Amino acid sequence: MNHKISYLLSLCAFGTTFVCTAMKNDNNNILATLTMVKEPRLIQYLTNHHIIAGVKEPHLAQYLTDDRMVIAGKNQCNIIDPLTNTIVKELNWVDCTPNWVDCTPNHLTIHPNKKKIALCTRLMNDKNNHKYNAEDQYYGEIRIYNTETGELEWLKKHNSPAICAFDPFDEEIIFISDNYFPSKIVKYDYVKDKQEATHNDKVAFSLHPTQQLICTANRSEISIRKSKDFELADVFSMPKDDAAISCEYSPDGSRVAVYYEDSKYYMPGGVFITRPDLNPNQYVNIDIPKKIEKFAFYSDKILATLSGGRDYEQISSIDYWNIETQQLICTTQLNSGFFCKDFSFSPDGRQLLVTLCDKNTTKDGKCIMIPVPAILQSLLAKCTHVTYSRL
Repeated sequence: MNHKISYLLSLCAFGTTFVCTAMKNDNNNILATLTMVKEPRLIQYLTNHHIIAGVKEPHLAQYLTDDRMVIAGKNQCNIIDPLTNTIVKELNWVDCTPNWVDCTPNHLTIHPNKKKIALCTRLMNDKNNHKYNAEDQYYGEIRIYNTETGELEWLKKHNSPAICAFDPFDEEIIFISDNYFPSKIVKYDYVKDKQEATHNDKVAFSLHPTQQLICTANRSEISIRKSKDFELADVFSMPKDDAAISCEYSPDGSRVAVYYEDSKYYMPGGVFITRPDLNPNQYVNIDIPKKIEKFAFYSDKILATLSGGRDYEQISSIDYWNIETQQLICTTQLNSGFFCKDFSFSPDGRQLLVTLCDKNTTKDGKCIMIPVPAILQSLLAKCTHVTYSRL
């Protein structure tokens, strides 16, 4: 441990900082800059990037396999081969009810067996052409598609579905309902088309990858529950003035990361990472001075956070954090004229898939594939131990 710290300190002593930046030039090429303190103008061009076509106004994008990705946009969702930039499977999209004008999905999840995907969609009605009813202003649905046939297998109308995930142990799907109102978690058997369980007052959740457990967050506390019936297994309170916004299990399920904000001053907070199997009240904390749109474990030892850059003065970026040292490793900065909606890592960890939206039009988006910074690969073998503090 000591020699690793000495090694990291020696890097800091040389004053070398790596920042990987992606931007758009006049030829619509995506660039990356490798900025060093000694040579701040050094630029490294990414010649093997891809702009992925095949979906109009791409909003969500997730890797299915290393050579297949699912991209969802307005009234469209396709499976794409990124190497040939062609549509492999066009999912059978069922048109929205005519009076609903916004049918863009807001969450995409993939079944662990890769044979199904699910989309949560909030539907906004057209006040000009549809009799306005405050109760159905925000309506929604959940769709499940077969990735091999492209056919729609299940569709359930529901109010404001926000986040969804497949239960890997049952033929069931779990989702957040009424995200703009008092929230609840709902569990459906999509084969029997039957609601199995609900749990009230939760704003986010994450399923354990190998055990029948679910981590839920409701701003003031984090709970570990049984995913079968939501029976409480463990609970720990958030620190004073901190509000839990979202939570995520690590790939092996040993850690839970919780993004929180300052509830008193409504300021960005950071991410704390805990080991529920050891002591959920012990944690490591990563202070992050920017509002996070989404975060994910790049590995069990590296956390990636997306700052969307929805404000004109901000630039969308993806930051990579060393969980062992709680320090920033590097940053991929995206074009200042776009904000980032979604991102996903390829299963081999070499590529990053990002969807971008034009800040001026909130449309005219694009989906790009960028190599993951090479420095992350070498760090995977070096981070070996994490020391946890107490809440």
